[in-house]
Amino acid sequence: MELLGSGGSPYVRRIRLLLGDRDYLFTPMDIWDKDRAALKAHNPILKIPTLLDDGHTLFESRIIYRYLADKYALKPLIWADENAISVIDGAGDAAVVLRLSAMSGLNVDDHDTKYFRIQHERIAECLDWLDTEAAAGRFEEWHFPAMCLVSLVDWLAARELVDVSGFNNLNYILSHHADQPMMAETDPRRTTPPPA
Repeated sequence: MELLGSGGSPYVRRIRLLLGDRDYLFTPMDIWDKDRAALKAHNPILKIPTLLDDGHTLFESRIIYRYLADKYALKPLIWADENAISVIDGAGDAAVVLRLSAMSGLNVDDHDTKYFRIQHERIAECLDWLDTEAAAGRFEEWHFPAMCLVSLVDWLAARELVDVSGFNNLNYILSHHADQPMMAETDPRRTTPPPA
């Protein structure tokens, strides 16, 4: 089994956290430059992560999760978990848009530009909702939604995309799970930007 992706990506990190100490090969890629052709060869949507296993090529973290959940007989997600992951992905996708736009030289802090204003609004709404869910205990268990959440919050902080310091419940969840397998090894601060 081989996992392709950037060491800094929160979407890749969640799968690495899910795999934990299992035996697999992680292949870090520079998806913006030298490894772009290799990514195209495996994934037509040009997104990471990509999982290669037993003749299967799987795109995107949610599909990879479903595959690994079947393979390892993991506890199934309930609808509330799926909703939480959708909110996490909403914030993450909006942050990726802002990051790529900034990397392209655009002023993403221009709130007169509707597109950027909407991305900032989406991130704020999502983080508020997730902070409330964290206060209610949604992410106390070390399961896939918690892995998705810590990957997002840590990435936002590490890349200085959003000031998450005021989200006490999200930061509590991050520290609560700090000693889980692969948390230190996958810290986004260990990957030099710009990759994801």
